[in-house]
Amino acid sequence: MKSTRSMPSILFMAVLLLSACGLAANAGEIADGAVTKHILDGARGGTNVLKASAWQPYESGFSKTNDVFVCDNGTTAGRRGVYQRVELDQTTPQPIVASAWSRAENVSGGRDSDYSLYLDLQYADGTPLWGQTANFATGTHDFERREVIVLPEKPVKSVSFYLLLRGHSGQASFRNAELRTAATPAGSCVFDTVAVAPVSNLTEGFQIRDVAAGSDFVRIEREALGVILESKRAADDFDITLTDTSGKDRAITLVYSIPVTGDGWNWLANPRHSETVTANREYVTAHPQAAGNPATRAHTDARNRTARNTACDWPDRGWRAARHGLRASAAIRRNAGTADPG
Repeated sequence: MKSTRSMPSILFMAVLLLSACGLAANAGEIADGAVTKHILDGARGGTNVLKASAWQPYESGFSKTNDVFVCDNGTTAGRRGVYQRVELDQTTPQPIVASAWSRAENVSGGRDSDYSLYLDLQYADGTPLWGQTANFATGTHDFERREVIVLPEKPVKSVSFYLLLRGHSGQASFRNAELRTAATPAGSCVFDTVAVAPVSNLTEGFQIRDVAAGSDFVRIEREALGVILESKRAADDFDITLTDTSGKDRAITLVYSIPVTGDGWNWLANPRHSETVTANREYVTAHPQAAGNPATRAHTDARNRTARNTACDWPDRGWRAARHGLRASAAIRRNAGTADPG
């Protein structure tokens, strides 16, 4: 998949997906801009299970003023934070919603998981799910809210909930931490690493999401979300041009979805390991690939062909691209790697 973009800058991730959810419909029956998948915001969460008396210091710890935790690294890149472990003892997988607010004062560096709301999960069978994060903006800003939604593939035994400031100088304050189990709509799943609720039958074709604005995934054949799409297809390759109409810099995800049967698939994680695909899981093998300078491109291989995502004239802001995977009962995604019928 080859792409270009028109000014102003558009940063985008192009992903090929094979869908195993819903029935195929005629692509022409769904209008541009129609929502295909709602992004879940955790509003249906239950009781907050975090306890005010259970907070513990992470490494160099924190100070506390009223109900606000303060991690002050000063002019050095220290390692501070606050955490607590919560026993959930789920017998069936239930969605988990975590959120917190943070204020920054001269926090150095770029946005990453070292200044974040950070979750480590342990499943009931003893296997882990590490590093589910929502990263806060660095620099100086007032309190901002971040949220993590996890749709676990198995029952969760425990969650370790961290509020971190490590590897950054400056001061971060945290408040209003919440951890809840959520009631989500039927059919909810993880799609492209975010929790979604599909709202229409899947069709072959393009879908787009404004990541920076937090929009839903919507259908696009010609124009949606202030972006004009021009595409030419030869066999399984695409030549894509995206043109912004808003006059603003953008960060978007563009998806091409292909409906297929959901039965009899195996996920080939590597040449020595495969597993039978089960419902409501997302199978991903990810490789970070730096991009950002005018001559820089991120490359991934798809079935022995090269897919090229271009980020022309984009400042070096740590953009990462290149991942491939499979979404059972919501999407089967192939950027590189193989999912073969069993």
